[in-house]
Amino acid sequence: MAKTKVVGETKDAGFQFGLRKTFHISFEEVWNVLFSLNGLKMWLGSLDTELSEKQVYKTKDGIEGEIRLIKVHSHIRLTWKKKGWDNVSQLQVRVMNTDGRQ
Repeated sequence: MAKTKVVGETKDAGFQFGLRKTFHISFEEVWNVLFSLNGLKMWLGSLDTELSEKQVYKTKDGIEGEIRLIKVHSHIRLTWKKKGWDNVSQLQVRVMNTDGRQ
């Protein structure tokens, strides 16, 4: 019997989804907010240091992972694992210039 594919499920990577949000400020400003210590606290958790490539991190709430790639003003790839969970997730955050398009 063939397995039924669930929305968001990929052949090789498990599940995948995307989210898009437009801001009326420059993509550089969005990046700078997202990756400041206060910005990171909003979406990743409280850290004692800024993120750098190939760095292992752990938030004060027990979220842990590794920074795989950082392309400043473009995107970041990291692993993400909640305290007490067995599975590790792959996360990519991308900031794009829309050239004024909505």
